[in-house]
Amino acid sequence: MGNNKKKLSPKYQPWVDARKKLKLSHAHVQMARELGMNPKKLGDKANHKQEPWKSPLPVFIEELYLKRFGKRRPDRVRSIEQMVAEKKEKDAERKRRKRGESGKAPTNGGDAGPNEEGSRGDGASDVPHKGEADVEPRGEEDAVDSGAEEPESGGGGRSRRHEARAPDDEIPF
Repeated sequence: MGNNKKKLSPKYQPWVDARKKLKLSHAHVQMARELGMNPKKLGDKANHKQEPWKSPLPVFIEELYLKRFGKRRPDRVRSIEQMVAEKKEKDAERKRRKRGESGKAPTNGGDAGPNEEGSRGDGASDVPHKGEADVEPRGEEDAVDSGAEEPESGGGGRSRRHEARAPDDEIPF
C-alpha cells in the first residue's frame, strides 16, 4: 500500500509526518508553514493534556495565524502533496518554455532584415561584444600611468592604494 508511493523530498516529508502524528488538517499544516514553524518541534507545543494552560495545537496555530495575517484561514488551502505536484508541473512548464526558446535563432528586435543596419546578413550582430571591443590590456603600463611605483620588496600582497600611502597615514591599533 505505502510501498509504491514515492517519498517526498526531505523539505516536505517532516510536514507530512507531523500532520499524521499530530492529527492536523491540511489547513493547519499550511498555516504553520506560513508562520515559519518548525515541523520537528510542533510536538513540543502539542502537549496541552499534560500542561493545561496550553491550548490545543490546532487552536494555537489558528490564533497565531489570525494575529499575524488578520484572517482565520488561508485563502486557498492546499495539501503538501498538491503543492509538490503543482511545483513539479510549474518546473516542467518552465523547462519546456526554456527548451522551446533556446532552439530559436536570436533576433535583433525582429525589425532588421538581412541587409539592414544592425545585421550582417548571417544572423550575427555588427555591434562588437565585450570580448571583441578594442580594449587595451591592463599591465605594466597602468602601473606607470597611475603614478604609483611598485615596491621592490613585493608589497606583501597589498593593493596599490595601500602602497601609495605614506607611513604616517596608517592608523595605530
